[in-house]
Amino acid sequence: MRPHASSTDRIQPYAAGLPDGPRIVYLPVPGLVRNSLGFQAVRLGQLGPHRWRAHFVNPRTSRQEQPFTLDPQPSGTVTLSGGPAGPLPSKEDWILILTRD
Repeated sequence: MRPHASSTDRIQPYAAGLPDGPRIVYLPVPGLVRNSLGFQAVRLGQLGPHRWRAHFVNPRTSRQEQPFTLDPQPSGTVTLSGGPAGPLPSKEDWILILTRD
């Protein structure tokens, strides 16, 4: 996953999971930096060739967003990007939950 947390930069996304799912990604808004084109994005890797079912959960309110499907590239990666809040539903911290479809 890029960007991701490290010992020198803890305000970046964290991920955990099993090879066949589920996978959980914590996305702190301050950690999502703009790239050179001015867009915010998170690149998820090691997903394999499988389709994934995903949904966002707000950790503060427990609100769940509508589920959506992720179809990784042949390399096993997928890039999440979007509107004013970047790849997230709003400018808050979010948890992304992935399960194999």
